[in-house]
Amino acid sequence: MSRHRATPASLPRRTRHRAALALALVAALGVGVGGGGTYAFWNDRADVGTGSVSAGTMDLRVDDQAVGQGAGYTKSSIAFANRTPGEYEAYSLTLRNVGDPPGTYRLEALRGGTWTYLDDAVVVQAYTGSPVEDTTYPVQDTCSGAALGPEQLLTSTSAFSLTTSARSLAAGAQESVCVRIGISVNAGNGNQGKTGTLLLRATLTQVT
Repeated sequence: MSRHRATPASLPRRTRHRAALALALVAALGVGVGGGGTYAFWNDRADVGTGSVSAGTMDLRVDDQAVGQGAGYTKSSIAFANRTPGEYEAYSLTLRNVGDPPGTYRLEALRGGTWTYLDDAVVVQAYTGSPVEDTTYPVQDTCSGAALGPEQLLTSTSAFSLTTSARSLAAGAQESVCVRIGISVNAGNGNQGKTGTLLLRATLTQVT
């Protein structure tokens, strides 16, 4: 027995009408869905330019010298001759924060490039204030302010901290520091006639 497939012409008129409507609807939906991706949607963009965006700097100056980052200078007035155990001389330093942010500073002492002393010879200590001169023997200059840290004996080439804690230094602010340098009361006999230079290192750190 053969099967007969219905064709549109063989369908009843009402059925053919419904089929035509269904095909028209599918075609309309197809155009609505598929055709939507072909539209050229308009847009607009606004770019906003700015002025210069520049970074600030950290700049610690000592005695208004050492201008710029990592700079230093030689203060030749920090020097003495012919001192013996127990004698001290005091010197002033002015630390000024000319950078942009506030900061804290620390002060250290190191042996300089010239050093012939033994390890038990030279002591350094830092204070606030200014030097108080002593002109009698044994010379024992002092400082007018409070100690920033303990006396340090330069027993090696390491850096020795002269400040127990960091000192605040606001932007534009300055502080007077007094550095007391001497020959230790315990300096051995082998230190007679020896010489040396020192390096005082101040480091300013940004406060965040």
